[in-house]
Amino acid sequence: QVSVREADGGRPLRGLEALGWRRRPDATPGMTLAISASLSIPKPPAPLAIERVGSPEELVAFRETAFRGFGFPTTTARFFLNERLLALPGVRLYSGKIDGEVVSTSMLMATGNVAGIYWVATLEAARGRGYGEALTWATVAGGRELGCAVASLQASKLGRPVYARMGFEHVLDYGHYLPPEA
Repeated sequence: QVSVREADGGRPLRGLEALGWRRRPDATPGMTLAISASLSIPKPPAPLAIERVGSPEELVAFRETAFRGFGFPTTTARFFLNERLLALPGVRLYSGKIDGEVVSTSMLMATGNVAGIYWVATLEAARGRGYGEALTWATVAGGRELGCAVASLQASKLGRPVYARMGFEHVLDYGHYLPPEA
C-alpha cells in the first residue's frame, strides 16, 4: 500500500492508477490542533495512570499493547517500535496503565514546532472509557513541553470523533493506493 497526502482534494497518483494501482475508497483524515500555553489539558479518568516509557521492559509492554490495540500481529512489533526510539530527541512514548497493566498507548515525535501524534491505541476490552483521549492529551502536553505550536495526527474511524471533540480540525486527507492484482 502507498499512502499520500492529498492536498486540495487532488489525486496525486494518477500515474499509479494508469499502471493498475487502485485507490481505496476510504481516506484517512489528517487533523491538527493549535497548542498554546493556555490550552487546558484535562486530567486522565480514574483509575488510569499515564507514564512515560523509559526502559526496555516498558517499551515491550508499550509495543505489545499498541499492536494489539490496532489488531496488528505482535510478532512484528519489535521491528517498528524498538529501543532506538527511546534515545531519539523529541520522541516520547506514553503508556496508560490500570493496576500496573498497559491498556492504552501514544507516541510523540516532535519535529520543529509540530507534535506528531502516533500509536494512539487502546485494548478492545478497555475502550469507551476515555483512555485514548487521555493518552492523546498526554502527547499534546509533551509537545507543549518541547515547544511545539501544533499537534498533528492521522485519525482512525474510532478516533476521529474523539479528536474532533478535543478540538482537532480536519485539514486534509491521506489517500491509499493498492498494487495491481497479481
